[in-house]
Amino acid sequence: MLNSWKDQLEGFVASAGERTPTELINGIRDIGVAMGHDAGEALLNSHPELFAYRPMLTRTFIEMVHAQDVAEIRQMLEVRQPASFGQIAAKETTIGVMSSKDAYKRLDEVFEHVDFSRCTNAVMVGCGGRPFTMFRIHDQTPVFEIIGLDVVADAVETANI
Repeated sequence: MLNSWKDQLEGFVASAGERTPTELINGIRDIGVAMGHDAGEALLNSHPELFAYRPMLTRTFIEMVHAQDVAEIRQMLEVRQPASFGQIAAKETTIGVMSSKDAYKRLDEVFEHVDFSRCTNAVMVGCGGRPFTMFRIHDQTPVFEIIGLDVVADAVETANI
């Protein structure tokens, strides 16, 4: 059965040039969901050559996230009245894997466990082009200054649009 999954995965990845980054990443995710966690782990353990796809898939994922960042930031910049990110975050996406609203909401647990009441400055390392955590800290805390850092130049550029 593992060889069947391997063939399906390699066939799908071989068609990468015909697919958008979102189609490729979501397709691989769908194959992974269909095979299940245990079969996926067994496949990678028995076929380490599949890791050769990592650089290409990493670049593809970065392209997808950047495209989603740019599209959603452009939408946010069209908002003319004061609003929190939670109010204007996209509820659905056709570009990426997770909508901005879902990414924003997944931080709920952080605010159940971290007390920001005496925090006046924050630094977000790995902020990304849509710095959800920074937006959430801004929306929900008295933190006065929030600085975002990222090693991906495109993410910083997108955040500055």
